[in-house]
Order: sequence, then C-alpha cells, then structure tokens
Amino acid sequence: MRSRVAFVVGMVICALALPLAHGQTADALKKAQAAFDKAQLDYLQGKYDEAAQGFVDAFAARNFPQFLYNAGASYHMKGKQASDPEAYQKAVDAYKRYLQEDPRAGDKPQVEKVIGVLEAEIKRIKEQPPAGTGSASEGSGSAAAPAKPSQEVQQLGDVKPRGLIVIESDPSNATIYLDDKRKGPFATTPWSGTLEGDHKVIIEKRGFTVIEKPVSADPTKLFVLAAAMSQQSFLGCVDITSHARPHAAVAEHQARQAHVLDQRRWLRRVPPGGRGHPQRDPRDQGPAQGLAGRQAQHHRHGHRGCDDRRRRQGAVRARPLPQEPAAGRAHHHGHAA
Repeated sequence: MRSRVAFVVGMVICALALPLAHGQTADALKKAQAAFDKAQLDYLQGKYDEAAQGFVDAFAARNFPQFLYNAGASYHMKGKQASDPEAYQKAVDAYKRYLQEDPRAGDKPQVEKVIGVLEAEIKRIKEQPPAGTGSASEGSGSAAAPAKPSQEVQQLGDVKPRGLIVIESDPSNATIYLDDKRKGPFATTPWSGTLEGDHKVIIEKRGFTVIEKPVSADPTKLFVLAAAMSQQSFLGCVDITSHARPHAAVAEHQARQAHVLDQRRWLRRVPPGGRGHPQRDPRDQGPAQGLAGRQAQHHRHGHRGCDDRRRRQGAVRARPLPQEPAAGRAHHHGHAA
C-alpha cells in the first residue's frame, strides 16, 4: 500500500515539474533573445565591449555556442580598430570557448585559422617598440599611434556577429528535416545554428503530429521556432519490413511471366497438306467475348469436321471399281461364249 502511494505521489510531482521546467525554459529563451537584440544594436553603434558583454549574457541565459562566437567577433573588431592586444586576447578566448562548446562546428577550420592569426598579431604588437611623435627641441611628446593591423589580419576582413536560428519542440528529441524529407534527417531538437536563405523546416516525432514551418534566415536576428506537438490519437504503430525483390527485378520477373503466358495462349493449327498459321486462342479475348468466341470456334470446327467426313465418304463411294487387263477380259468373254 505504501509503495503504491509513493508511486502516485512521484507521478504527481513529475507531472507538476514538467510544466514548470517548460516555463523556465521559455523565460530563459526570452532573456537570451533580449540580450542578443541589445548586443546586436551595440555592435552596430561601435560599442564593442557592451556588445560582447551582451552576447555573454545571452549565453548565460541559454547556452547556445553561437553567442560565444559573436562575443569573440565583437572583441576582434575592437582589437583591429585600436590594435589592442588585450581585445585580441579576449577574442581568442571567446573563439576557443566557442569551439569547446561546439566541437563539431561547421566553421571549426576557419575559426582555428582566425585564432592562429590573432595570436601572432598579439605577439607582434607586444614586441613592437613604442613609437613617439614630436621633436626633441619642443620637449614634448605624444602617445604612440596605434599600429596598423598586419596584412594577415586585414585579409581576414571585418567580422560580424551572426544571426541565430533556434528550433525547439515539445516534446524534445524530435527529428528535423530541412526542405524535403528525402534529403534525410538534418538534426534533432533542440538545435541552434545558422542558415542561409529561405527554408521549410519539418519536425517529426513518432506518435505526434508533424509540424511544417517556413524559416527565413536573417544574419542580424535571433529567430526562435518553438513547435508544440500534439499527440496523435491511435492505439499503436507497426513497423513493416519487406524482403521483396527490388523494383527492377520484380518488373523483369513479371515481364518474363507475361511472355510465357502469352506463348501458351497461342495455338498453332496445321491443316493436312499445308502450312499452318498461328491462330489466336479465343480465351485471349475479353471476358465478355471469351465464351462467345469459344462457342463460335466449336461451331466452326464442328461443321468443318462434318464436311471433311462427308467429303471423305463421298470420295469412297465415287471411287471406280478396279478393272481387269484387256487380255483377261477377252479370255473371259471367250470362255463365256
């Protein structure tokens, strides 16, 4: 009895905890989106420190690795404009953490290359002696002018924060297809990353309704696709596996069987003393003509058989009796005389 009560209490706690966890996830996503939008605005205004901090706050709300890349891009641009080795170092740290959070990132080779270039730039700036301006007679000087970025840094171009697409489903662990299911699964929920252009997202999970939504990727915004999947009403599902032949083999087998059947349905009738010609079996006619065809053939063949028998009888009756030789006939007549 106690075990049953404990089981019921546990089920009630789980049922209450699921909506609570879902609500907390939704609130965290709203905080991340607000921080992301503000960081994007700060970046466009040239406030790189504020932008980087905003992306870090977004990652604290929802740990999407793309937020860390955007933080590294913000520090990267600050270091490039001011030749600031500290900003470069922060960019390197953010890029490395991004790869740690997403080891299978699609842009991993490019990010590793950027890290190597920035580390070399940090070393070059620190080893460069400070350059002063102004003449010695004036007895005054000014701070060293910022050094220009190296050619390698310039070849990297201007880096910008990336937009982010987040696809989530309730329940989670649903299969995501992009544009067409024939291309195969794209990912599973929850998923976050970048896309280019317009796409159709298909979210599917066994036992739940299929969700199809259009997605337009924007490189400056955070797009969230939250799919609430309702459960289908059926008793169960059955997986049917067939070991039938491939389509080509089945077609070839059917064609061979049809050819053999067609050959069996052709009759070859050879009349006496002549060459025969293939005649179509009346059974090959349609269902409405098959019986009539067989009756007509039977009637035709029956009459022809009777005519043949009568003709043979007539030939026997009209056949002349054998005649004796002329000499024999004379001797016979003579004897009779």
